[in-house]
Parts: sequence; C-alpha cells; structure tokens
Amino acid sequence: QIIMKLIGKNSLSKYLSYFFYFLFIIFTLIGLYEIFGFSVIFYNEKMGNHFLSQTFYISQDVGWSNNFYTEKLKDLMKFRMNFPFTENQLYTGIYNTHSVFNSLSTFFYLSFFTYSLYKILKELTNEIIFSKEVILWLKRLAYLNLLYIPLHIFKNFIFKDFAFGDTIYTSFYMLIIGCSILFVIAFFKKGYELQSENDLTI
Repeated sequence: QIIMKLIGKNSLSKYLSYFFYFLFIIFTLIGLYEIFGFSVIFYNEKMGNHFLSQTFYISQDVGWSNNFYTEKLKDLMKFRMNFPFTENQLYTGIYNTHSVFNSLSTFFYLSFFTYSLYKILKELTNEIIFSKEVILWLKRLAYLNLLYIPLHIFKNFIFKDFAFGDTIYTSFYMLIIGCSILFVIAFFKKGYELQSENDLTI
C-alpha cells in the first residue's frame, strides 16, 4: 500500500512530476532570459548603444556591498541583470567569458536534470512501472551527470579558474549521482526482464 502511494496513478510520483515540470519551466525561462541578457550586454558594449541598459548592464560598480571580498574585485568589470520591468537584481557576477559559459551551462544542466526527473516520475504513474521509457530517461540522467564532470574540469582549465576544492567537490557530487542512477538502471532493467518474461508466460 505504501508503494502504491509512491508510484502509480494518483500517487506521490504524479505530483512530484508536476513539481519538476514546473522547475524545468522556471530554469528554462531563466536560462533563455540570461542568454537574451548577455546578448544585449554584448551588443551594447560593442556598438556603444544603451538598449535596455537599465535592465542589463556592465560596470565596475553594479551595487555590490563593500567588504573584504569585493574590495579585491572593485577594478573588474561586472554585469548585472534585473528582473524584467524592475530594479531588483536577478543575477550578477564578474563580466568575462568564464562567467557567461558557467551561467549558461548551469542552467542547461538544471533544465535537462529537472525535465528528466519529470519524464521518469511521469512514467512511474503508469500501471507498467518497468518500461523502456523509464530506463531511457534514467540513462540520459546518468550520462548528464557523468559527462558534466569532464566538462566542468575542462572549462576551469581553459578559463584558468581551477579552484581545486570546488572542482573536486562538484566532480565527486556528480559522480555519486551518476553512479547511483546506474545502479537504479540495473534494477529497472532486471524488473523489465522479469516483467517481459511474465507477460510471455501469461
């Protein structure tokens, strides 16, 4: 009875799938908004224009509070993106290629991660739990995390921002998630085989 509350129709999986679909939409919209924002900033910088410059802009002073950490960055160019039609900050950072690449790759990861979870949980609301579709999306989710490791290390080396602790922590975190999902895939494959054999017997 507890299992049926976790998976199947009108189960926890159903409502969690809605939740992750909502997160997917949010992360995707933010990612697209940032792509647009960086495009506007780059365009204004190169062309000397002021298109939407109150919402997307670069400056040495973007409203950061003065402290020990920001004092060392005071002479660097920074970017700031506000929420649409407001002066409230959405995202800010040092304006360089690494920041742009890191931001966009993070939101790509979050969008695909949440969409994969949505697809997996949606499939778990069906009567047939062990399906090829679930296994397929579990594989995609595992590969996403495992492939993110070399990408994360590569981009830190390329942009000369190799923070050893952060790189090791992130890589280890992704490795644990990816390997854990591979174990889940093995479980679902076995369940799918047994289910198929049972269907043939019937």
